[in-house]
Amino acid sequence: MFQEYLKGEKMKKGINLIKNIFLFCSYSLILNLQASDLPKASPEDYGFSTEKLSELKPMLDPIVDEGKLPNYLVAIYSDGNLIYQSMKGKADEENNIDIAHNTIFAQFSMTKPIVSAAILQLVESGEISLDDNLEDFYPAFSSMMVAPDGYFEKTMVESARSINVRDLLTHTAGFTYGEQVVGIGDVAKIYDELNPSGQWGRSTQEAMDVLSEIPLVSQPGDEFNYSVAIDVLGAIIEKVSGKSLMEYLKDELLDPLEMNDTAFAFQGEQLERVAQIYAAAPQRTVQVPGQTKSYVPMFGNNPNPYCRLEPNFYSGGGGICTSADDFARFSTMILNKGILNGKRVLSEESVRLMTENLLPRKLGRNALQNSFGDFAGNMHFGAGLGIVLKGDTDQTDYYWWAGAANTFFWIDPDNNTVGIFLSQHFPVTFNLIDKLEAHVEDSQI
Repeated sequence: MFQEYLKGEKMKKGINLIKNIFLFCSYSLILNLQASDLPKASPEDYGFSTEKLSELKPMLDPIVDEGKLPNYLVAIYSDGNLIYQSMKGKADEENNIDIAHNTIFAQFSMTKPIVSAAILQLVESGEISLDDNLEDFYPAFSSMMVAPDGYFEKTMVESARSINVRDLLTHTAGFTYGEQVVGIGDVAKIYDELNPSGQWGRSTQEAMDVLSEIPLVSQPGDEFNYSVAIDVLGAIIEKVSGKSLMEYLKDELLDPLEMNDTAFAFQGEQLERVAQIYAAAPQRTVQVPGQTKSYVPMFGNNPNPYCRLEPNFYSGGGGICTSADDFARFSTMILNKGILNGKRVLSEESVRLMTENLLPRKLGRNALQNSFGDFAGNMHFGAGLGIVLKGDTDQTDYYWWAGAANTFFWIDPDNNTVGIFLSQHFPVTFNLIDKLEAHVEDSQI
């Protein structure tokens, strides 16, 4: 298939409302909140100032008012309790549906920490090892070629060693993404053409076969290259467990964590709560007199498949859809070293692997800049989580990750908080994680 591409044959790509049912309830110490599955608590009960946290709303509302994002929801949790929330905008502008506390968002790459936790469960049970080779599960990866830095003008060489599970967890396997995400070079163009991690059309086996024919961009273990590696981990989960990725996640993570609003696709009432996805407009369009918006529905007049159409290939790197409360359950479990509501879901060792640097020492503390630029300096990376460092020390400030539709979360072990910011705009327009996390930190009494 790779050879066919080089001959000029391109693979064809394509992917041929919500009713508000929750009553509003007021919470006197915070801004008006909708009913939550997670308990609410006063910020002061957990050492935070309601007044200071409330400054988040006037900080964020103008982004929607000025037509830069269609919506946002920010939620702050401590010890599994919702201590602050604000939101603004429409979940679906075309149908005039407001954003709500229980709106379901396509999370894209915020799927990665969940699937990384799932693969660690298989390590816990002894069914796989971090040192197992990818070719043991999918033999097509047994002889990979490397196009140095992703360009064909450089002489391609054979991979010096096999890709292992640890490489996949840390994005050091040599895979990449297309240019539409973060990839660069000739190899990234092939990713855009062949779309090896596309959810609709190919089976898991077919997706792995396509990926195995595309050259790597670096030798395994040599560089951090943000990539489809977690999609490959999802495929390994299917191979080892004998279940689809969704079935495994539901049985081993989602149900134990009571993440009932989390799936790759929904039906019925949950489907009605799925937000529309918007994308940068080719040109600005008038919204109201004196005001403009810079986005349009991502799929135009065509149906949006995300969260709605059951995949043929479950993307472990970008397919999950969930609500704020559900993602807070997962994040709180990590904060609690693998336990939620008295139930152990991950071992302490697995949480340690997620929250301690797993990158080769030679890559230093700026390895993530290779994919994300200056923003990602002064960071380490664990199994599925970025680790922001305090100044020049090796001490952790917070853990985090984000998704391509302008979603992100952080976990702060110092003040025992989880922060979640959700919107639905592709690509990421506002990288606010440092600003919001710092404000919550400053809100401590």
